[in-house]
Amino acid sequence: MLEIKDNFLSKDDFSDLEYIVLKWGQFPWYLNHSVSYAGDGYVQFTHLMYKDKKFQSSFTLGGLDIFKDKLNIKEIVRAKFNLLYRTEKIQEHGMHIDIEKPADKSKTAVLYLNTNNGYTKFESGEKITSVANRLVLFDATMPHAGTTNSCKQPYRAVLNLNYIPKE
Repeated sequence: MLEIKDNFLSKDDFSDLEYIVLKWGQFPWYLNHSVSYAGDGYVQFTHLMYKDKKFQSSFTLGGLDIFKDKLNIKEIVRAKFNLLYRTEKIQEHGMHIDIEKPADKSKTAVLYLNTNNGYTKFESGEKITSVANRLVLFDATMPHAGTTNSCKQPYRAVLNLNYIPKE
């Protein structure tokens, strides 16, 4: 089941996040030679914030507390930013799940950081368009695919959060 939450973060919280990640110019992005799975032939820029029960980045964003509270998170499994450059035509990437063998009741949340004509697609064919501060929430075992964008925006950026909710 998909859950869509527009204006997920408060205006101030989203503005702060957007500034740090997209506008400040000092946020480090790393070239990743895959998007959905190793050897898929695509590249993207990523910033891994959290994995293996610890922060992998000096950008802790307050320990991700704004997400922990709003999503009722018991344990964060992974938090990662993804940035894909605009392409002439939208490129759909492969269907995948983010975490191999996710724990029972695990969730995936995608927070769109900018508005563009890219989207997240699900096996059902449903597409959730990229609208700044929109969050789509779904079961971590649900295959999905991201895309590039082909509008005037130079990139499509998201925060991808995998977690175990509180009971």
